[in-house]
Amino acid sequence: EAAKKWIQQDNYGSIAEIFRRWSPNWQFTDADIEPVRACLSQSGRLEGPLGYYWSLLALRNGSEGRALLRQRVQVPTLLLLGAADGCFAPQNLLSLDDAFAAPYEAVVIPRVGHFLHREVPDEVAERILSYFEAV
Repeated sequence: EAAKKWIQQDNYGSIAEIFRRWSPNWQFTDADIEPVRACLSQSGRLEGPLGYYWSLLALRNGSEGRALLRQRVQVPTLLLLGAADGCFAPQNLLSLDDAFAAPYEAVVIPRVGHFLHREVPDEVAERILSYFEAV
């Protein structure tokens, strides 16, 4: 509940703060984040993105959830990581051999942060397409 109140305060002004912190090199504009504010301000829309994090925390706190999180990923996976990600440090996600039973590839894209699909959409699309062509 505290997270919802924090995001909602000052007409969702914290959205810009999150973008600045998580993608510090991205020179976004109000036009870039206005659709995010508009979407999250609609009834019931904020719970979805927050629910992702709440669920992850809940999984980590229960024995069934911890067992589920220890299961190895069974499908080939491409991880695209921003070198300047202010939310998840990419170096913590480069060596995940214990997490994957199938092949995985971790690619760090220089100079971009957490919202790499917004910062360098053409590069992200090209890497995804190339990956699927190869598997």
